[in-house]
Amino acid sequence: MRAPIYLYVNVPDFKLQVFRNYNKVFESKVITGRYKRPTGLFSSEMRNIVINPTWNVPEGIKKKDIIPNVKRNIHYLRKNKINIIRSWQNPRKISPYSINWRNVNARNFPFQFQQTPGRHNSLGKVKFDFPNNFAIFLHDTSSKIFS
Repeated sequence: MRAPIYLYVNVPDFKLQVFRNYNKVFESKVITGRYKRPTGLFSSEMRNIVINPTWNVPEGIKKKDIIPNVKRNIHYLRKNKINIIRSWQNPRKISPYSINWRNVNARNFPFQFQQTPGRHNSLGKVKFDFPNNFAIFLHDTSSKIFS
């Protein structure tokens, strides 16, 4: 029987710890939610690991970050390798130039944003998936501020 492996994220301390058979085998600094958008607290069983993930931009980031950035500079999408897609069920790409960004309202923007895999991807090279009601997962980062 394999020894149990536990990942523990101490949100206020910005630390991830990995335990195997109740012994700490790894520790790393982590980035968690912002003050105005805090990370939820929960416990869950990890389901899978995704290598080179795409990033499906969540609603909050779409409304508060992506759309305002695109309205200021349409090249933001190309620079960050983010595609506009019709929906999660219909990932057909939409040209950003076909949208009148002056009339876009973040609350009723009908499309989704998806960032392609690669070094530039906000999720980095690895995403750890587990069920939760917060749309939270663990992931690497393309921003190597701790290196």
